[in-house]
Amino acid sequence: MPVMMLGSKPGTCAVCACAHDTLSPHSRDSLPYQIRFRDRHGRWPTWADAMAHCNVLIRTAWQVELEKRGVWTTTKKPIAEPVVVGDGKPIDLPSLEPKVVSVRRSKKDNLYMSYGRGDVKVEWEWIGEGGDGDYDDSDPEDEKLLRFTVLYKGEQVDDASYCTHVGIGTSKKMLRQMLKYIYNEVEEPLRNGHRIKKLCEHLSWIEPSWIKK
Repeated sequence: MPVMMLGSKPGTCAVCACAHDTLSPHSRDSLPYQIRFRDRHGRWPTWADAMAHCNVLIRTAWQVELEKRGVWTTTKKPIAEPVVVGDGKPIDLPSLEPKVVSVRRSKKDNLYMSYGRGDVKVEWEWIGEGGDGDYDDSDPEDEKLLRFTVLYKGEQVDDASYCTHVGIGTSKKMLRQMLKYIYNEVEEPLRNGHRIKKLCEHLSWIEPSWIKK
């Protein structure tokens, strides 16, 4: 016999029928969420599923607390469910759509920029490198070169951090586009459990000409 469920109240999450902000997990214990999830994915949801759309810091904090209470549940491949408001219209969620998470450029010309979605993130950072190892401030021909690093589940991926020929003076717009390019190249193989050393070695040669206008 089919089960009919009422829609969520306006202003609440249409996925779990609870009121929570876009960065917080769904309520794993919500009956509407459990039934909806099982109907769509063929199994009951875990807490890992309920927070798969959250960023790493939030997931970690929630997992620690749930483990303390002895109610943490997980699965090999958590399924992220987009947060949807009661009127059925999707709302923007930083951890679901790839975006620049942080950009900093100090007076000393240091730079940090990150781009990612869910468990995968790629970072630009200047750590003092130049054309021949450490940057030589006394060499007028030397240039401050950026390094990219790939992280998965908050941890740096082995053999996935390389200095490039991209100068720190490159425009933020171009840096963002190149970071997105690297992210798009590494995301799928990384999520599928493949080593990305060779791929990252190739990506270390990235330059503006790789980006489609």
